[in-house]
Amino acid sequence: MDGKVSYEHSTIDLDGEILCLPLDEAFFLYGSLVESQISTLLQEEKNPYSLYTLSQAKTPLFFHIEEGKKVSLQIVYVQTTKNALSPCFMQWYLGKNTVANISTSCLVLDPSFEGMQLQTALVSLEEKAELHWIDERKDLRQKRSESTFRALLKKEAKVYKSSFSESQAFFSEEACIKLSGEKAHAEVSSLLLAEKEDKKSMKILMEHI
Repeated sequence: MDGKVSYEHSTIDLDGEILCLPLDEAFFLYGSLVESQISTLLQEEKNPYSLYTLSQAKTPLFFHIEEGKKVSLQIVYVQTTKNALSPCFMQWYLGKNTVANISTSCLVLDPSFEGMQLQTALVSLEEKAELHWIDERKDLRQKRSESTFRALLKKEAKVYKSSFSESQAFFSEEACIKLSGEKAHAEVSSLLLAEKEDKKSMKILMEHI
């Protein structure tokens, strides 16, 4: 809510299937796992909005899904103030043979809202993990949205990433997916509905490493 996690309105534990921690706590529990992704982001990231999101997010989060789990999670960004710049940074780890369905959306409560929503997601998938990720931006009052999605896939891991923007005057998304294992697979799709003066873009990079 306004860039902070609202635990009182969340059911995040899902009976322990998803571990959700503030990023600073995750550094102590999963040091090398967290550090390697952050280090790569700092070295390779050229998008200033993504770096800003990492440095300025009020509650950066780390999500850990245990091996073999199947989970579904909806993340809603709630805006309650007129002027807001709400950066959200998430780091995800999917264990072997996990299946995750993740969706993100926005809810604007102030009719005079003139803010901007920023999202950066770092995702690491172990062998045979599968991720379905959907970003929806449909609120007429949210004028601008910047989204960055970074994923690293190991052997036989799969990512299906899609996005939908209906109303924003400015919508920009970057998806960078690295396939590091044999038979790793990724699909990215985007549907951007624009008026005459709208500016919308989608950049996709897939790399075999």
